[in-house]
Amino acid sequence: MKKLLLILFLIPNLVMAETWVCSYLINDEIQTSTFKRLSNKEFITSEGSKERLYYEDDKSITLTHTSGFMGFSSTILDKEHKKFITTDTSRASRDGLKDNFTIRHWKGACEVVE
Repeated sequence: MKKLLLILFLIPNLVMAETWVCSYLINDEIQTSTFKRLSNKEFITSEGSKERLYYEDDKSITLTHTSGFMGFSSTILDKEHKKFITTDTSRASRDGLKDNFTIRHWKGACEVVE
């Protein structure tokens, strides 16, 4: 009986390995990003940032990431159509502009591996 209880407590912590490999065009060049599931609350990207799993259902996964002052990104992984869209908002002070913000977005097709 104790072994059965132990197994039941471990089941919610088991997460299937899942990696989304997504491609998109920027300036007529193909770029690729990966989103690898670390746990039932977190993914890591090919750029090394950790994305919080904000919402998931049988049709989509929504990831969010915050960094610094006003840095925010959100990614939606479409499970049905194997597509993604990312929107990123960041402060443009690295370009020498103060109090100016950059909003970028990109989208493309994905393949799920593992």
